[in-house]
This record gives sequence, C-alpha cells and structure tokens, in this order.
Amino acid sequence: MHDEEGDYVGEWHTHPEDVPAPSTIDLQEWSIVMKRNPGKPMIFLIVGRKEEWFGVGLNGLLKAFIPMALP
Repeated sequence: MHDEEGDYVGEWHTHPEDVPAPSTIDLQEWSIVMKRNPGKPMIFLIVGRKEEWFGVGLNGLLKAFIPMALP
C-alpha cells in the first residue's frame, strides 16, 4: 500500500487594479500560512489587470519580485 501526501505550495488571487500589491490582510494571512508550514517555501501570486505580483515566502520571511507585465 502506498501513502500519498499532498503539499501546500501557496496561494493566488486577483485584485481589481492594474498594478496589484499585497494588502495588509494578504500579508497577515500569508504569515499564518508560512507558520503552519515551517521550512517549506511558499509561492504567493496576485493577478491584476495589467501586471502580476509574485513573492516567495520561507520561515516567515517574504521576498517580493518585480511585477510581471501581462501579455
């Protein structure tokens, strides 16, 4: 018998703005997610109308990357 285990890799959602940025609520929720998954890298994505915001979190620290323009 083989046990399967799933991994939680992060979250994504949309913001109704051209250039999205994480809200205070986003940052609070992501902090909770990272605390529940210590030592595992997490991916966070916000899709806006013209750009996307992308970040990676690990051990409670969040690194934001330059927004990516949508085609």
